[in-house]
Amino acid sequence: MNYIKEIEAFEDWLEINHLPTTAQLLWYKLFVLCNRAGWAEWLSVTNQALMAKIGASSEKTLIEARNRLKQAGLIDFKPGKKGQPTKYKLFSVEEILKKIHCKKYSVNNEVFSAVQDTVYPTVKTTVKSADIYKHKQETETDINNNSISNEIVSADADSPSSNLHQQQKEKIPYQRIVEMYNSICVSLPKVEQITEKRRRHIRVAWKNFKGDLTKFEEVFRRAEESDFLTGRSGKWTGCNFDWLIIYNNMVKVLEGTYDNKVMGGYSDGRNSQYRRSDEKSKSTSTYDKFYE
Repeated sequence: MNYIKEIEAFEDWLEINHLPTTAQLLWYKLFVLCNRAGWAEWLSVTNQALMAKIGASSEKTLIEARNRLKQAGLIDFKPGKKGQPTKYKLFSVEEILKKIHCKKYSVNNEVFSAVQDTVYPTVKTTVKSADIYKHKQETETDINNNSISNEIVSADADSPSSNLHQQQKEKIPYQRIVEMYNSICVSLPKVEQITEKRRRHIRVAWKNFKGDLTKFEEVFRRAEESDFLTGRSGKWTGCNFDWLIIYNNMVKVLEGTYDNKVMGGYSDGRNSQYRRSDEKSKSTSTYDKFYE
């Protein structure tokens, strides 16, 4: 597995699938452990160790989270006997997305072919016989397949609703958002180009935030103030523009997940809901040595 590609694939998967926050966190913890284990097919971890990592106060919370991951097809697991660790197997999210895309591509081709066979002859005959186009009859007769195919695929591209949607897309201030990020997030890598993938993530966030530019500004400011996201805490250095504009990540930033919080004299740059209390740290110190 490719570490970065799997994380990006998981975030892309979350854009089209719902998963509780606890289940998301559990996936990340299992993913990190699997990486440290050299991508072993099966990974053995005790319930207590995972509970400590996701900040779960009860075993029921952990069980619900891992069941959701299994139902989603992201993991498999084999509960161990009493006193024995559970075995976990992670499936490549990148491969899962590839299969989804391949199925969609196959279905789209079949539908397109059926529509083309049915609609094209009708369209061509109508165009050739219409009086209003008699003076262009020869031109209309020679309409090529590509031209007609493009019209069929676009369906109602010329409808008022489609035009309005296109206008709304064009109004998305991509450049303004990039400039805002570059001016605020001075501790993070600077953005030089606006790729299509970045436009796609911005469009998703823009739609969910109902065109509120201040949400982007708040996300960037919180990120710059966060010791965890900027890497000042030394715990993670993977935050950048691409990570921040993913809608699910933006929500977590706005919820204060990565705000600087101090507990017991320590600050790790993440919200307390994702950290263990001092007592829990002491009780699980044995597991921390092996799984932290």
